[in-house]
Amino acid sequence: MSRLVGIKSEVWKYFIKDKISKNSSKCRLCLGIVKTSGNTTNLKNHLKRKHTKVYQSLSLEKSVSAISSSDSEIPEVSSGSECLDDPMKDEASHNTEIHERGNEENSTSVNGKRFNNKMSAEPKENYNSCSSSQSSTPMNLFEAESIASTSSISSDMRCLLNSKPKHFPSRQPLISESISKLESFAEGGAKATRITNSLLFMIAKDNLPLDTTEKEGFKHLMQIVAPLYKLPGRHKITSLIEERYTALFNVVKNELKHVDSLCITCDVWTETMTTTSYLGITVHYLYRESFKSVDIGVEELSSKHTAQYLGERLKSVCLEWEIDLSKVSAVITDNGANIVKCVNDVFSKNKHLPCFAHTLNLVASRIIEDPAVKQILEKIKSIVTYFKQSVSAADQLRAAQNSDTKLKLIQSVPTRWNSTFYMVERFLELSQVVTPILLKNLTSPSICSAAEMQVCRELIFILKPIEQVSKEVSGEKYLTCSKIIPMANCLKNKILKLELLSPEIEQLKQTVVSEISKRFGAIEDNHILSLSTLLDPRFKKIHFCNPSACARAINSLDKLLKCNAQMGSSRQREISQEQETISTQENTDSIWSYHKELATSQKSLLVSNNNEMSFDLKAYLNLPTVPLKSNPISFWSNYNSSDLATLAKRYLSIVGSSVPSERIFSQAGNILTQTRNRLNGKHLSQLLFLHSLDISYWFD
Repeated sequence: MSRLVGIKSEVWKYFIKDKISKNSSKCRLCLGIVKTSGNTTNLKNHLKRKHTKVYQSLSLEKSVSAISSSDSEIPEVSSGSECLDDPMKDEASHNTEIHERGNEENSTSVNGKRFNNKMSAEPKENYNSCSSSQSSTPMNLFEAESIASTSSISSDMRCLLNSKPKHFPSRQPLISESISKLESFAEGGAKATRITNSLLFMIAKDNLPLDTTEKEGFKHLMQIVAPLYKLPGRHKITSLIEERYTALFNVVKNELKHVDSLCITCDVWTETMTTTSYLGITVHYLYRESFKSVDIGVEELSSKHTAQYLGERLKSVCLEWEIDLSKVSAVITDNGANIVKCVNDVFSKNKHLPCFAHTLNLVASRIIEDPAVKQILEKIKSIVTYFKQSVSAADQLRAAQNSDTKLKLIQSVPTRWNSTFYMVERFLELSQVVTPILLKNLTSPSICSAAEMQVCRELIFILKPIEQVSKEVSGEKYLTCSKIIPMANCLKNKILKLELLSPEIEQLKQTVVSEISKRFGAIEDNHILSLSTLLDPRFKKIHFCNPSACARAINSLDKLLKCNAQMGSSRQREISQEQETISTQENTDSIWSYHKELATSQKSLLVSNNNEMSFDLKAYLNLPTVPLKSNPISFWSNYNSSDLATLAKRYLSIVGSSVPSERIFSQAGNILTQTRNRLNGKHLSQLLFLHSLDISYWFD
């Protein structure tokens, strides 16, 4: 009969079989060496002790009792298998057992009594008292030998021996301790493993070149800090990065398997040095009640950027990560026709969400391109250019400022509208210093008149709330999708209430309000935005301007709730103690001041007695809104309706903009520098993935 071939254990995803020694394996997570004897028991125990998250994700809970019962039979693992993930942990605990054994071995018998060389941490303070032989005053080995050489010692001599200074000199290390220290710095040793892991973390997080370890300065630093540690070269670092990527890839993939829903942001970027295009993909999901954003792919594009080609690359990344497309609740992109069609073809039209930040940028660009302000902005830009090019003017600007922090003028960038906002804001801040310097120099550009300065001040009044909204919607670690409808409503109200003196800016204000109505007038009809707003206990219905759109959203939510109830209750997930801080400002100069007015006048918004509506939904909508700084995820974790809470977490975990994908390429630009322009697409994607992970993944 043919021999049955066993299925390879999932544990081997995190270990590499040693090619030389058949009885040991290397951990991909911490690079520690683990002894094996033909089975995976020791490997499972290593994951259980050192990498709890990975162990739990493998669903090994059923075998915990069997593993724990066989712990006593597991062969002792060498010091090289000490896989300490925390780079800051002291190694003193590693030597405790050796230290105690050494103390027992070095104890000396004198006249039938044993003298131990172990020193007491707190010696007696009364040094003048002559105690008996049972005194607890410490005595080292050399003292014991001197006592043994005489048959009797007078009481005066005993007092002399006892009267030691309070602080003792450090003892000479034992040979076993020295050998253990050397072994800990060898490849696979505890200390070497911690240093190597920290080195890989530093390279990935700080966007350092892979040959950092070959730099003269870094070599000198490590020679001083850890002279026994052997620095890995560039090729070794490359292989270690790949091993680390493989291990953490499996960790994140297991997380994605256990989430109920996720959303995706994607964008296309062209690298200027090599003129190579990339498709960046980021996933966002709620895992154990905390938001996570991970860069899962930077795909090099080698063909024309058609919707079909982009769709193929997007599907290949989802397939690689084993992402169930039905779990994808939304895909957020910019308004490019090719990327929009790509999402509609791969997923569906109702899952595409236009980037709110990009649409808002169009409103801001309309402001700075207005003829009433464009001429003034050009004048300010020429003044900033003058101070950037003139050393004498820059010196005078620094000398004229009394504060310790010397401010500089900021130059605008054509591709970033908010750079114009920062330029005007800084110019107004330094205007009292800049104007006298310009008047003293004959070659300087013309200064702004009083009327032009007033236009600039009122322009800031309009741009500031737009800049605030743009910042708030671009976050990754807090809710953003549910804020879009409220922010659009508050922004419009904030600008409408501005009292302006300049006729040019007053006219511009009306143009801005018209642009906001034009570009965001239909956002309440978007089912993703409307449902996420309704399910946010801070907002619910109070920001809906269109009653019909609000009613449609409530009916849609009620249908989803009844459908989920028929399919059975959703499984409960573990609640994490850590909650992200909700980044929402509440002050008199904030757009959220209008929200506060609405929240205090919500009596008329109670849902009528509709017998067809779900009782849970009706009860939730009739509850008052919670404070703006409250955490909606905490609210739903404690809510008594699990079906409604599951729906809420699905829609609240959606981000409101594709800015996270743009941040990938900001990091890619930091990685693909002049000194690293030969980095291939595979290694670039690996480094960006590792960079996006927080420290808890690296050091469990």
